Amino acid sequence: MILEYIVSKSSEENFITVVGGHWLTPTPSNKVRRLSLHNSNPEDVKYKIENMNLSHVRSLTVFENLHHLPSYSFKSVILQVLDLEGCKNLNSNQQDKIYKMFQLKYLSLRNTTLDIRETNVTELPSSIGRLQKMVHLLGGNKSTHLALKFTEEIAKMTGLQTLTGIEIEISRDSTPDLGSMHNLTKLKKLSIYNLRVLHANNNKYDELLPAIEYLSGYSLKSLAIDDGFTGFINSMDDLSSPPKYLLSLDLSGKLLHVLKWIKELETLEKLTLSLTSLRTDGLQVLSKLSKLFSLTFSINAKGQDSHIAEILQKNTTDSGGKIFVPFGGFASLKQLRLSAPVTPLLSFLEGAMPELQRLELQFRLSEGVYGLEYLESLQQVHLRVSEKASEATKVKVSDIRSSVSMHQKKPTMVADEYYE
Repeated sequence: MILEYIVSKSSEENFITVVGGHWLTPTPSNKVRRLSLHNSNPEDVKYKIENMNLSHVRSLTVFENLHHLPSYSFKSVILQVLDLEGCKNLNSNQQDKIYKMFQLKYLSLRNTTLDIRETNVTELPSSIGRLQKMVHLLGGNKSTHLALKFTEEIAKMTGLQTLTGIEIEISRDSTPDLGSMHNLTKLKKLSIYNLRVLHANNNKYDELLPAIEYLSGYSLKSLAIDDGFTGFINSMDDLSSPPKYLLSLDLSGKLLHVLKWIKELETLEKLTLSLTSLRTDGLQVLSKLSKLFSLTFSINAKGQDSHIAEILQKNTTDSGGKIFVPFGGFASLKQLRLSAPVTPLLSFLEGAMPELQRLELQFRLSEGVYGLEYLESLQQVHLRVSEKASEATKVKVSDIRSSVSMHQKKPTMVADEYYE
C-alpha cells in the first residue's frame, strides 16, 4: 500500500514513469525523465510508450522478464543510468547502441546474457573504453573465481570509482600494460579476483605494485586481491608508500605473514587476510589497529589443502603450539571470523578483544577454541561445520557449545552444516 502510494505520487509529479506490471499509473503529458519498464507484453509496452516524449530520458530501468527491449529505448544519447537487470536476449545492435552512450554513468547488466557478474562473460569489447563517464564496473563471480579480464581499454574509463571482479593475466602473447591503471585516479574500490601467470619468466607483476601504490595516493578506500596462491601478496611488503587511507583491505592467497605496513593503516575498519598469515605475533600487530571493526581470516585455494595444512602447522608450532589472541588492543573490534577447511587451535587470553560481540567459525576440521570465557562482550557464536567433519571435530564443536553455555553473558549459539 505504501509503495503503491509512493509510486502514484512520483508519477503525478513526473518523477518517474512506470510502464507494465501491475502498476496503474497515468501516461505523462510532458517529457519523461525516468522510465521504468516492468514485466508485460512487448506489444503492450510499445503501445503505451510510443506517444511518450523520450528525448529527455536520463534513467531507464528494466525489471523481471522483459525479453525484448524495444530498440527505441536506446535512441537517447543523454542517458545517464541504464539498469537492465531483468532484460533477456539483448541483440548485438542494441549492445552497439549501449557502447555509444557516452554520457552513461551507471550500467547494470546483471542476470542477463551480457551480465558482467555471475556469468561466463570474461572479456569486454574494445569499445568499452569509450564510456569514460561510467562510475561503476562490476565483474566476475566471487564464488567460482571466474573473473573479467583487465585490459588497457578498461583503463581508459577514467571516471571509474568502482572496479571489481577483474583478472590480471600474465602471458607470453598478451599482457596488459599495468601502468595504464595509473589513469584510474578516481577509483575508490578495486577488487582483483585472480592473478594468472601463464609465462614463468615474465616479470610484469612488477608493474602491479607501483600501480597499487600510485592509486593509493588518490581516492582508493577499498582494496581486495586474491593472488591465486602465486605468493604475489607477500611481495606487497615492498610497497614504499602503504595505502594509508584504506577503510577495507582483503588479501587472499598465499600470505605467509601480516604485512609490515598494515599497522600503519590508522583508518582501517574491515580487514580480511588469508588464514595462512594467522600467527600470534601477527595478531599482536593487528591489535594496535584502533578503528578495526571486523577481522576475518579465510582461505579458498582448491587443490592446496596439503600445502595449507603445512603452513598452518608451522604457524602453530612457531606460536608455541597454539595461536594466542593477546591481551588488550582491538579497541573497536566487534566481529571475528575464521573460515577454512582447517582451523588451528585458537586460545583467547584474559582481556583479549574486549569489545568482540560476534565470533564466526567455518571449518571441516578444527583443533579447538579455548578462552571464550574471557571475551567480555560476546553476544553471538556462529559455527558452520562441514558435513564431512570427523567425529573428533564434532567433539570440538560440543566443547565450544559447552563453553558458550557457561559464559556469564549467555551469548546465543548457532551451529549449522554446510555442504562441500
